[in-house]
Amino acid sequence: MALVQLEDVETAVSFLVAMHNYKLAENAHLRVSFSKKGMT
Repeated sequence: MALVQLEDVETAVSFLVAMHNYKLAENAHLRVSFSKKGMT
């Protein structure tokens, strides 16, 4: 699991769309979600 903070909502949504279900290996896909809570 990783936590990534992006500059703005537009960038975050673009990243979410581009990376969700990204194929890592034959039987492994990246699952992406995001939260409103920022990093401290």
